[in-house]
Amino acid sequence: MVRLLFVTLLLTPFTLLASPRTVYPLSSSTLNPGAIGVDLSLLYSQTLSYYDIDGNEVELEEDDDYKLMDYDFTLAYGYTAQIQIGVNAKFRQVTSANTDTENSTSGIESVAAQFKYQFKNNSDYHFAISGEYRYRPYENEVYSSSANVPADEIILGDSGPSFLLTAHLDAVISKWTTIETSLGYQSPPNDLSPELPYRIAAIKNFNSWAFWGGVKGIYSLGSDEYADAPELKPANANGQTGRWNSINRSYAMPFGGIRVLMGNKYRLSFEGGQTMSGTSTDKTFEGLVSLSWNTGGVSKEERLENAFKEYTSEATIIKVSPRGKFLKIDKGLVQDIAKGAAVDIYKSDYFGGNVLIASGVVYESGPNWAIVRLTKRYKDMPIEKGLTVRVK
Repeated sequence: MVRLLFVTLLLTPFTLLASPRTVYPLSSSTLNPGAIGVDLSLLYSQTLSYYDIDGNEVELEEDDDYKLMDYDFTLAYGYTAQIQIGVNAKFRQVTSANTDTENSTSGIESVAAQFKYQFKNNSDYHFAISGEYRYRPYENEVYSSSANVPADEIILGDSGPSFLLTAHLDAVISKWTTIETSLGYQSPPNDLSPELPYRIAAIKNFNSWAFWGGVKGIYSLGSDEYADAPELKPANANGQTGRWNSINRSYAMPFGGIRVLMGNKYRLSFEGGQTMSGTSTDKTFEGLVSLSWNTGGVSKEERLENAFKEYTSEATIIKVSPRGKFLKIDKGLVQDIAKGAAVDIYKSDYFGGNVLIASGVVYESGPNWAIVRLTKRYKDMPIEKGLTVRVK
């Protein structure tokens, strides 16, 4: 028990990165097994001007205005230590105005099924992939040209399903500093060109608060069939915005944010950004407020404790055969290590490292020694004197 407490204390600085008390969990992290996570957010987006299909900024007319508000609810579940699944629902409100009319609409914009898989990481780099399938419960009317669009009609957004697959790579620079990156492949709705969403940010993560800054955006793969003849593209009732039914849309947005940990449980976040360049979309100002928490689940410390409970004894390698097929340990029959017992070989250190290298079986046992025959290798690391052998 004392040994386990010592290992747990040494692991604390590293496991903070995945703890439910962490202010800013890495984008590559998943919830602990059995944990339920809830995220509520409100996005406010204001159109400032337009970008045409050549990337030129076009000023709004004097009375033009377009505002969007998204209310997101996400529910996630830690299925295993590496797999997270979840669902999301988005409610949207839009308001569009020009000299003659003002239109608004609201409703369920979309629902989505989500997953994330976290690969086994080292202490410096963390990698995961995530996926999302999003369904939109509406179908926009299509018109032959913008002149045929009714003046009193306005859409919620691009209709149709979408699919997004994202790779997350996070670099832990220090206990307090992380570089977070992601790159995705998206098949967007409304028959838009496939595109690559991206995000890169530097995070300073302290005990009860964090702040960050970076750039996010979309890079279009440029396969829209109307790119050379945009005037022929069928129209939707977009309103005073260029963000829907676009042609090879792209944009880049610098952003920054701050997050506060409240009551060691709730994370309250504020993030803002403004588009600095784009094509076939809007120049926007965005503000995001979110509140999130999770139930904790089975922590890494508890999983480590359970793993130790599987073993009945622990020994040290004192000799390895020339070919590395057999090894001798410093415990035997006196410590209840008998012939046929299964063992695991670990590389352990005082900093909490516990790397499983190989497995084996006790081939022969004496009073205070035993011979182990290796049966399986997990890591391309040398089996040498001093490594830890745990007996099941």
